[in-house]
Amino acid sequence: MRDSYIPGQTAWHWTGFCSVDLDKYSGILDIIPTMSVMTSPLVSIASFSTVRPTTRLPVAKSSYPPENRVSSAFQVANPLHIRSKATMAPDQHFLDTSGETDPVWVLQVPYSAHPQFPRLDRDIEADVCIVGAGIAGVSIAYELVNRGTNVTLLEARHTLSGESGRTSGHLSNALDDGYVEIAKKHGKDHARIAAESHTWALNRVGEISKQLNIECEYRYLPGYEISQYTRDQPQHQTEIESLKHEFEMAKGLGLPVAFRDDLKVRGWDGSLDQQGGTIFEKQATFHPTKYLVGVLNWLKNQPNFNCFAETRVISMTEEGHEILGFGNERVTISTESGHKVTAKQAVQATCVPLQKLAVIAQMEYDRTYCIAIRVPKGYVEDCLLYDQAEQYKYLRLTECDQENDYLVVGGCDHKVGQEDTSGRFEELEEWVRKRFTKAGSVDYKWSGQIYEPVDYMAYIGKNQASKHTYIVTGDSGNGLTHGVLAGKLIADELTGKQNAWSQLYDPGRKVSVAKSLPAMLGHDLEINAQYKRFLQSDITDIEDLAPGTGGVLNKHLQKPIAVYKDEHGQVHQRSALCPHMKGVICWNDTEKSWDCPVHGSRFSKEGICVEGPSKANLQPV
Repeated sequence: MRDSYIPGQTAWHWTGFCSVDLDKYSGILDIIPTMSVMTSPLVSIASFSTVRPTTRLPVAKSSYPPENRVSSAFQVANPLHIRSKATMAPDQHFLDTSGETDPVWVLQVPYSAHPQFPRLDRDIEADVCIVGAGIAGVSIAYELVNRGTNVTLLEARHTLSGESGRTSGHLSNALDDGYVEIAKKHGKDHARIAAESHTWALNRVGEISKQLNIECEYRYLPGYEISQYTRDQPQHQTEIESLKHEFEMAKGLGLPVAFRDDLKVRGWDGSLDQQGGTIFEKQATFHPTKYLVGVLNWLKNQPNFNCFAETRVISMTEEGHEILGFGNERVTISTESGHKVTAKQAVQATCVPLQKLAVIAQMEYDRTYCIAIRVPKGYVEDCLLYDQAEQYKYLRLTECDQENDYLVVGGCDHKVGQEDTSGRFEELEEWVRKRFTKAGSVDYKWSGQIYEPVDYMAYIGKNQASKHTYIVTGDSGNGLTHGVLAGKLIADELTGKQNAWSQLYDPGRKVSVAKSLPAMLGHDLEINAQYKRFLQSDITDIEDLAPGTGGVLNKHLQKPIAVYKDEHGQVHQRSALCPHMKGVICWNDTEKSWDCPVHGSRFSKEGICVEGPSKANLQPV
């Protein structure tokens, strides 16, 4: 969503497995050995319905300073209405997005305005097959199509239905985990490459929006990093010193940065004084779905591009042989419908690869929350802002109407399925009102998902033990710039062009992961502990469920069942075992979804997979 999360100390909690009758608990048998820290060198680490105004005000032409904007001629029209969820077929909303709530971006670009693509209804061939139509998949497709490559893009649901449509829209080279920590893991030279590649990415969005005449609110603006504490608290000075260290490191890497003891954001008129911080110049922001819709519309008109939606991939298999240039190696991408794509190369741009472990075991999975709250136009400085709390807050502005902007504020992160989701939006609203006293109504509330690699950098490149399959995963809180830079990096690798960024983002890297072993072991214990849910039940009887809620029923501690009772009292039952590695899922009342606390897979209230690494829906019972 700040795309952002700063991990704190790993919590070393452990609940040992009980001695159980293995005939009863056969569902666990294949899992416990796999999850054991002793069996692999790669171990695990670590509704609210949207409130909308009843009357639509016309959207004003952008009021952001022209000197900060990339000029362009195309603007997505303001819709007259947004489709009502009440009139949709079951789970239709989860084909458009990955939660019950809607992000603020639907105000100007409703789901019905997204480009429509057919289902795959035959076997086809392509030079490159990309799975996942978010910012990574679309960026890779754009770069490859421009180089003359024949590209097929597949999406399990509708395009832009994943996390790219639920981001907060920050484009920043002030990376989430900080350059001091990145240098410790990867060395200063690689920290410099991280800065260079993310700078390229935030600029690339501006270049493409200008080339394709996409009006997407793209503009440059400063990014501020401040202390979470007020100046009268002793911890304030400690965090200021840390920010100064980050400033010195970023400056040494060649980034345009400054530090000011009197730094204050215009419009911050509340009584809390958190002055002082680091300034990252020439950051950027945009309207993510305006941009991606524009790129997809351009791709749709290219002769060497195909896209198929509602086409769920269930396997990728490398086949054939090639010796001394003779033979034919290929990747067969099989879909749920039975149709196949045969490609020379394949890319999984699916937030998390559709596989069992490997890099999946080197990431933590987190939920993050956002609100869009009205503020008078011109009241709040147009900037990016981040404090230094573990569950830190981040903000930016986007267009609302002729009188107001929306202040988009995010934070309150927690591990998927491991904490109560309630109270997060209220915490964000309270945080804003204490600092910006003219804040008005909260019109949108939503959440998203973050994939945090153990060593802070995304995995972009050839998948481990593969010759022709590539992956993009591990956004590390900077998913937008990671996705855009993946476009260049993957396109370069697939077309035989050397790229100096490859080693840093290599999915097979070892040294930096080895330095993160303590955190990985701690998270492995947490993951194993989640299997204790085989011995638990959320509810004792289906009658306990209120309409619009769900819970896991596990009466005899043998076959946990995910039970959802809709608003009309109709009961929907599915297996509560995640198809990925048989973790017992949890009910997410904010998004009306089923979330797996083991590796972050998520499913709609009626069982449709909306977030990997699971490749399948929840099974009926």
